[in-house]
Amino acid sequence: MNSEDRELVQFAANWAPFGGAPPDEVFVTFGMTVDRYQRRLREILRTARATDSPTAYGRKDIARRAHKLMESVEPQRIR
Repeated sequence: MNSEDRELVQFAANWAPFGGAPPDEVFVTFGMTVDRYQRRLREILRTARATDSPTAYGRKDIARRAHKLMESVEPQRIR
């Protein structure tokens, strides 16, 4: 996982207790729509989970939060 991926996971984990980041915050921070952000987040978490290694996230605390976050991210159809 690269630094941009870790930043996205950390951002999502920080906003998770509040029901997720608002669309304008996602756009300002990452320059992408919420749909794109959610697809990218699921892709990052799926890839990192597949490695089953906390170091895939760079830090164990982020790994723990990311795994919990993955459970709360509902799968959506990707067109």
